[in-house]
Amino acid sequence: MVARSGVRPRLPTGSSPSSLATVRRRRCGPVTTTRQQSVIVDGLWEAWTTPAESIDRLYAWIRTVADDPLAKAPAPALGLDPRTRHGYGLLVSERFARLFWGSIRQPVLAIETPASPTPPSERQIRLAWFGGPATLVELNTDAPHAVIASIEQWLRGVTTA
Repeated sequence: MVARSGVRPRLPTGSSPSSLATVRRRRCGPVTTTRQQSVIVDGLWEAWTTPAESIDRLYAWIRTVADDPLAKAPAPALGLDPRTRHGYGLLVSERFARLFWGSIRQPVLAIETPASPTPPSERQIRLAWFGGPATLVELNTDAPHAVIASIEQWLRGVTTA
C-alpha cells in the first residue's frame, strides 16, 4: 500500500508476512543518532491455525502455484516474474511469533488497517511480544496518506524521546 503510493519512507516498512523480514534484515540507519525504528503495516499475522489447518493451507497454496501455467514457465528476461503473485508459503505459529518478535528490541510501530488479517482482539496481545518498545495504531482506513501520516507522527515522538 505505502509502496504503491510512490512515497519512500525513510525507514523500513513492511506489510503482511514480509514485514518480519523487513524488520530483521533491513535494519535501517537510525533516524536519530542512537535508535533504529521499524514500521509494520497489517503485519501481525492472521488468526492462528491448528497444525492440520496449516498443512492444508500450505498444500492448497502449492496446488494454486502448480495449477498456474505462468508460474511453471521460465522466468521472464525482463519484468516481474509471474510467480511472485502467489507470494510464498509461510507456516507460522504463535510460539514462533513470540520468539521472533521477542528478539526485536528496536522501537516498532504496528499500523493496523481494515485490510489487516489480524483479529482486532489479538493485536494488543501480539504487540506485547516485541522485545522493545512497540506502539499500535489502528486506522479506520488503509489510505496511504493516513498510514504515512501515522508514521511521521510516531517518528516525531520516537526521535524526541
